[in-house]
Amino acid sequence: MATRGGGPTVTGTDGNDFEYRQRVAAPHQISLLNKSRLKYCIFFHALLFFVMLAKLTSDILDRLDIFVLEIEELEVPAPLWWEYIWLASLLSSFVGLSAARGNRIRDMQKYMIVLGLFGVLPLMYCFIYYIGDVIEYLTLDDETDLEDTDIFLWRVS
Repeated sequence: MATRGGGPTVTGTDGNDFEYRQRVAAPHQISLLNKSRLKYCIFFHALLFFVMLAKLTSDILDRLDIFVLEIEELEVPAPLWWEYIWLASLLSSFVGLSAARGNRIRDMQKYMIVLGLFGVLPLMYCFIYYIGDVIEYLTLDDETDLEDTDIFLWRVS
C-alpha cells in the first residue's frame, strides 16, 4: 500500500496521478445504467399488471363461479382476449431480470422476443381496435350526446 507524504514515490510524479485508476470502463457504466432502467421498466410493468388484473377480477371470479356483490355492482365490461395475453407478458419479466443479473445475452434476446409477442403485439391490436372510437370521440361536436354514438363508455353519469 502506498502512503501519502511519507513513502517513496516514482521519479517524475508527486503521487497525485492516481485518479486514472479505479474507474469503471464506459461500456460497463452503460450496462449498469441500462440494467437499472430495465429494472424500473419491469417494476412499472408489474404495477400495470396489477391494474389490469383488477380490471379482469370480475371475469375471473365469474369463470370460477364466485359471486361477490360489490364487484358485480361495478359492471366492469367484459374483457377482450388481448387483455389476458398481455397479462402473460409479466412472466417474461423473470427471464429478463435473470438475464440482466447474469449478463446472459441469449436470455435477454428471448426476453425481448417474448415481451414483443405477449406485451407489444396485444397493445398494437388494442390500439387498432379502439382507434376508430378515439377518432370519433375527438371529432364530436359539443352538442352531441354520447349516448347517441357507438362509443362505449364505462360508468358515465
